Amino acid sequence: YAWLLAILVPVPQAVPKYVDTRGDGLLLHIEGIGVGDHLETGVVIWSDTVEPIFGLEGSGFDGTREAIYRLVHPDDRERLRQAVDRCIRSGMDLDLEHRILRPDDSIRWVANRARIRRRDHGSRHLIGTVLDITERKEAETALRESEERLQLALSAAHMGTLDSNLVNNVMVWSDSVATIFGILPAEFEGTREGLYRRIDDRDREQVREYVRSCIARGRDISVEYRVRRPSGEERWVAMTGRPLQDESGVTDRIVGTIMDITERKEAERQLQENNRLLEEAAQAERESNAELKRRE
Repeated sequence: YAWLLAILVPVPQAVPKYVDTRGDGLLLHIEGIGVGDHLETGVVIWSDTVEPIFGLEGSGFDGTREAIYRLVHPDDRERLRQAVDRCIRSGMDLDLEHRILRPDDSIRWVANRARIRRRDHGSRHLIGTVLDITERKEAETALRESEERLQLALSAAHMGTLDSNLVNNVMVWSDSVATIFGILPAEFEGTREGLYRRIDDRDREQVREYVRSCIARGRDISVEYRVRRPSGEERWVAMTGRPLQDESGVTDRIVGTIMDITERKEAERQLQENNRLLEEAAQAERESNAELKRRE
């Protein structure tokens, strides 16, 4: 990570190695500090520590606000321009993350934080920081893509995840669980009771008691039950869960999965029905053979 400390000051002959701005309520004793943009003149000065962030060397920066905008990714440029203008007009702090485009066409992410300061003689200055957050953004992107792949896999398997906080009675489940229950994600109340009330009346209390027993004993949860969708359709699900304990050994959370097993249950029912029919046919054949033997 690299830090860029932006100090908007009246244009000096040279950037000081140490800057003390106690009069503006800010004390900076940072070696190499050096970005200055006098709001009235638009002239910008920065130090050598700034240039590596933007991929510049030597005199690659011409010292204007427009030169900074040109270094911003085209898709983010206008957004930054509007944010800076709003900060200058209203005095509101600037807080923005955006991309920059280096001369070698590589893209980096930076976080801008800045605020307006007024010096004793009345001139205004923008004081702030810019942090290279590329690694953080890449990690966030990788995590988001991983979660998307997980959701696709769960959806393909007709499965979803749940996370239940037993202390504050907050339950979070994935969108695929909502699909299994035949509701929109926003329709889930986010509590255990919200889950229980969607269980078929024939299974609800049994499931509730079973889960309570598993929590009390710290045992894994594995249960199958019927749910009733708002449309009236009945579905079968398999719920698994693992109770987690806090530092004191008290179970305070359950993480698990819910899987739609309706097709499996239907296949099992059909298999049982076929077995029943085969047994009836076999029994009828045995009785027929016995009758034939009696007649002989």
